[in-house]
Amino acid sequence: MSDHLFKRGSIWYCWAPDAHGHLVKRSTRCTDRRAAAAFLARFERRLADPVAAAAESATLVDALVALIRDRQARATNGSRSQETVEFYRRKTGQLRAHFGDDFRLAELDATAVDDFITARRESGIGENTIAKELGTLRAALRLARRAKLWAGHHADVLPLDFATGYRARDRWLTDSEVRLVLGTLTPDRAARVAFFVATSARDGEAARAERSDVDENLVALRGTKTARAKRQVPLVTEWQRELVAYALEHAAGVAKLFAPWGNMRRDLIAAAERVGIERFSPNDLRRTHSHWLKADGVPRELLQHFLGHTSPRMADTTYARPTAAELAEQASRWIAAYLGKPVGRTATESAESAARAGRTSAPKGRGKQAISVPRDGIEPPTRGFSIPCSTN
Repeated sequence: MSDHLFKRGSIWYCWAPDAHGHLVKRSTRCTDRRAAAAFLARFERRLADPVAAAAESATLVDALVALIRDRQARATNGSRSQETVEFYRRKTGQLRAHFGDDFRLAELDATAVDDFITARRESGIGENTIAKELGTLRAALRLARRAKLWAGHHADVLPLDFATGYRARDRWLTDSEVRLVLGTLTPDRAARVAFFVATSARDGEAARAERSDVDENLVALRGTKTARAKRQVPLVTEWQRELVAYALEHAAGVAKLFAPWGNMRRDLIAAAERVGIERFSPNDLRRTHSHWLKADGVPRELLQHFLGHTSPRMADTTYARPTAAELAEQASRWIAAYLGKPVGRTATESAESAARAGRTSAPKGRGKQAISVPRDGIEPPTRGFSIPCSTN
């Protein structure tokens, strides 16, 4: 066995035949000859087993490719979306860029993963993004273990408690903010913003929209992200119908409803800065849709269908969380209904406070307890969103 060991610098290397008679060379990562000999003995036992030999030569790329194939197969049968496949393609690309195409799974350990995390942090990558990349690695390792390409366990190499620091956004726009934004964007881009708010469309859903998808009472969205993303959104409020009409009037697309929009996120941030409001993203416009509907009395069980979610959980925790003023108003109204009289502040006082806080409208109550607060404290005109677009 001693002739199967050789030294390069201070490190001992070894070689041994695999189950097919092919010579395989490895670094023992040992500077002590006795420790290197122990490594060689374990190495030879693994190579004697055909399954272990296959695992010994498997690379991280093999596992990542298997993950993409698995997600693509699921997208084909409808259990995953093509957007999910593209997400994994991007994340596996980052892993390949760091580890390289020849990095063997047998060499993957906690130190290698910690080095990856450190490198990503030093590149200025946020913790939430790193967490998604680690999640991709975990999924690939689980598939590799099942395929007997890897004999380890992901819990042994991945961080036990990787804190992302992620906090769900709760930004949504008031009526006055939407009007300001529509007035500062070019016509087609303003039309798309109106479409987002009216229908809850995701960016890709708006990009795929056609004029034939819109009729008087429904908008069909060509969603792919979740099992319920492809949906029909009913136009049940006046502001929805106004915004959809506005979108149809100003949209400049040919085959599609809207023209292509390059860096939408950057342009929306710039629009917010021009009109002096807090920055917002396309997803914040979806959140605006759900918040306005909930404020108009649409229950959580229905909001999930407007949003294309598979459960009401996201509406509760992220998309339609009430403000403090709205929560106080709702609680006071329900207590008043239960006791038969107002509790604490009057309903009018609560409603006025909510309006000052920028609430879009008051939720509708039961019977005489129902309160109606005009948006931004004024009665909107018949065509409240007929706003001239910017020519810039």
